[in-house]
Amino acid sequence: AIESDEWQAGLGADHTPYKPFLEAVQSAVFSDLPSFTLSKGREPKWLDVLGWLARDYQCGYRRSNEWRHPDANSGPCLDRDDNRLVLQWMAGLLSNDEIALRDKHNKLLEERKKSKSIAEREQKRSDTLRPSLWAKLGIDEQIEAAGEQPSLTAANPRKVADEKIDSLKRLKDERHKASALEDLRIRFDSAQTAWIEAKAGVRSDESNIKNVEARIEQISKSDAPSPYSLGPSYANCQAEPCWMKQYESSVSGVDPAKEHHVKQLQEELGQWKESLIGCNETEQSCQNQFDESNRVLRAERERLGAELAGIDRDIGRWEGYREDASSFLTAATTAEKQASLYSSLEQKVDESLKLLGALREQQQAELNRFSGVYRHLLKRFFGENSEGKIRVDGHGLRPDPDERLAPEGAALSVMTSVLAFDLASLAASMTGIGHHPRFLMHDSPREADMEGPLFQKLFKVVHDLEDLSGGSAPSFQYIVTTTTAPPLELADEEGPYVRLTLDARDDNERLMCEAF
Repeated sequence: AIESDEWQAGLGADHTPYKPFLEAVQSAVFSDLPSFTLSKGREPKWLDVLGWLARDYQCGYRRSNEWRHPDANSGPCLDRDDNRLVLQWMAGLLSNDEIALRDKHNKLLEERKKSKSIAEREQKRSDTLRPSLWAKLGIDEQIEAAGEQPSLTAANPRKVADEKIDSLKRLKDERHKASALEDLRIRFDSAQTAWIEAKAGVRSDESNIKNVEARIEQISKSDAPSPYSLGPSYANCQAEPCWMKQYESSVSGVDPAKEHHVKQLQEELGQWKESLIGCNETEQSCQNQFDESNRVLRAERERLGAELAGIDRDIGRWEGYREDASSFLTAATTAEKQASLYSSLEQKVDESLKLLGALREQQQAELNRFSGVYRHLLKRFFGENSEGKIRVDGHGLRPDPDERLAPEGAALSVMTSVLAFDLASLAASMTGIGHHPRFLMHDSPREADMEGPLFQKLFKVVHDLEDLSGGSAPSFQYIVTTTTAPPLELADEEGPYVRLTLDARDDNERLMCEAF
């Protein structure tokens, strides 16, 4: 930025940083305006307003709140709703009270939108779950679901599932108790104990037989007198004196009772073998009883297991139904609560709109004055029978020309909704209405978009505004770029209105003499 009366001074000169220039302009333009927050969560800036004051030709001049084409903008554009609020703000029709109330109103709208979205989503979910769930639970399709305040005939699907699960668990306990499994387990344990004891008896008899056979073999092979060779009779003899003790000190003597001892041991061996036969028979019998009790126990276990497995499958299936019922009730309850909340928010939104309407009524006189300026310009463009007004609603400010001036075609719409509105905002500021900085630039509004006579009138109307200043310097600046010649009295190259003629074929004829 530079401070100079001639733009050429900016070429190659020392510059002031652009940011201080923006801050100075913003302070000058916004100093008398209340602060407010856009939907993007920030306050409007000068560059936001400059988009309106300097529309580019790519926007097509289609709508009053469409200013800059994204391809031609150096930063993110505001949406058209925010643009309408900026128009209302710059027109001086957005008070501090309305800003505060609008913020509250917007929050109510967001809450209402959210509650409606949740209610619709959860209602759709419950409606989807209900038919199949009612069929699974065996509930009549006509019976309603229990809600926050259920009727006496309402069905609680979760309670139905819980009762069925409890019933199946009781049935499982009853079937388990009614089975012979416990008695068979006792018989099995008893048979197992008897078999173990029988096997122990067999092992004991086999051990005794081996011991006796070993003693017989030892006595048969040895002639040396010894307490052991004489057998247990001598070793355990309690007689005093014992007649066999005479052999104890004998070095070469022979046991005179050897045959007797062997005979005794063979008799003992026979007894143990007879005992072993009985133990083997007992063991076999116990094993047979054990095998039978084991077979019966396993059969009962398999039978009861199959029976209880079916009940367990039913319990698992009903537990799944219970989860479905819980999901259904959660969805239905949430939908009911959110629908109630939505209804409450609807009432609050209506009340908020009434308050906003009351505030706007207080500004109606100012709005009427602005509409008067807009209507005057429409008459200048289209004739004395032309009508139109400026409206302010919940979305912001917008021009509302008479339907006869805004047909389906674009030609009249460009003039009525865009150019005439912009010039009305500038002219209103000249009479003390609103805060338009009285700087306006239209980039190539094309004659093809508004018809020749209207294009000519655009320059004449602006010239008439200049004449209102008499001999003083006009209190506004209007820049329009065009490829079509304006009225002859305004197109003189030597006159005061044609300030710059551009030609892209030569760099010296370009804007700022440079190709940007």
